[in-house]
Amino acid sequence: MTTTAPTLRTRKPTGKIPYPLCVFEGIEGGGKTYAALTLGASPRIRNTYAMDLGEGSLDEYATLGEFVVIEHNGTYGDILDQVTAVCAIPQDLAHPDLLVIDTATGLWSLLVDEVAAETKRRGKNDATMDQWNRAKARWRAVVDQLRVWPGVVILTARGKEVAEVEGGKPTKDKIWKVEAEKSLVFDANIVVRFTGAGQAQVTKSRSLKLRVPEGRTLPVPGFTAEKLIFELLGANSENVAPRQLTALTDDSDAIPVNAAKAALYAAVGQDPNVAGDIWANAKLPARGAVTQAQLDEALAAAGVVMAEVNALTAVADAAPAKSAEDVPSTDIDPFADFDPTAAAAA
Repeated sequence: MTTTAPTLRTRKPTGKIPYPLCVFEGIEGGGKTYAALTLGASPRIRNTYAMDLGEGSLDEYATLGEFVVIEHNGTYGDILDQVTAVCAIPQDLAHPDLLVIDTATGLWSLLVDEVAAETKRRGKNDATMDQWNRAKARWRAVVDQLRVWPGVVILTARGKEVAEVEGGKPTKDKIWKVEAEKSLVFDANIVVRFTGAGQAQVTKSRSLKLRVPEGRTLPVPGFTAEKLIFELLGANSENVAPRQLTALTDDSDAIPVNAAKAALYAAVGQDPNVAGDIWANAKLPARGAVTQAQLDEALAAAGVVMAEVNALTAVADAAPAKSAEDVPSTDIDPFADFDPTAAAAA
């Protein structure tokens, strides 16, 4: 049997940049929230939306510029709904909206508390890996929307110097830790650390224009978020575009096309014509893989066809074999290159 190679799909890079997902992290009172909300006063920003997660301070910043506070009831589900609602607002790349979430630390703390409460209800001392995987999936449901939103996003987070831990024991060495789910810094385009009033330094920049020396930080005198995004990163209406990010999908239940064809072929009494018409009618792919649900639907259709064939056979042994007349015909035969012998051997 001749095997056809998959078709290679490519495109040229656009050379454009997305508006960034920023993390402003640092000590309490370091100016993170202030720096984030003052960006809303920029004429380059259309609307500013701010969500308070565990801080309770947004109302105090009303004089910094025009912004609205996103309300929620404190539950994860409502927080996710409100983030989804903001991300559904159409964007103008010339004048993007700004979303400030204060803080990402509060969101992760909520999810950690959920894990602790569930562990206690189970009468256990330690959470299971499944519990932590669920917490991380809930975190990703929020952050993944922010990564592809074509506006400007600033997440604040608490950060501090802590003792480095080795073998479960603290050492004398100190490291800086951002208090949030550990993938946050990796997901961000840019991370700015605030260690005091007027002390801002870029610790990470995923940009060809703004480079941070490896293992070092980049102090930014006179820091403002407007300067960071529109000058240092060079984002403007001519060179920005929505982030091209294809979500990675779990296809662990995927069934190779040839294996699926073999199952359908057997289900219709090894009649390639009937099998081919059912396959085409179900709009299954010519190559690659199908899901178990797709195959189950095709097999159900095959069951209907074969039941009718058996009924006709019971009436008269001379009745002709079931044709494809009851199934919409197609000019393309999906089973033209199907080799049942090779499929059985595989």
